[in-house]
Amino acid sequence: MMLFVVILLVIFVVVPGVIFFKMEIDMTNDRLRWLEERLTTLEKDAVKITFQSKPKPKQFDGVKSEEPFVKTRTKRKPKSVKDWEDQFDLGGNQ
Repeated sequence: MMLFVVILLVIFVVVPGVIFFKMEIDMTNDRLRWLEERLTTLEKDAVKITFQSKPKPKQFDGVKSEEPFVKTRTKRKPKSVKDWEDQFDLGGNQ
């Protein structure tokens, strides 16, 4: 009787457990293969991407090209109210 219980235990517990773990291992391997294929595709796509550098600003005449370009011009701000009124016509003062 005890031998019968052991055989049933092996048939109904151990065999399905082995089959279950074998299927899990197969699914894990499939997922890993899919991820590896996806990574390969992404690597190929990454190689296709090209980066464009920003164009360098043009130098003024007489400035050496080795020197860094520095913007020196600024907008002139009106110093007095008269200058401001001459620059911006608000209308209504006729």
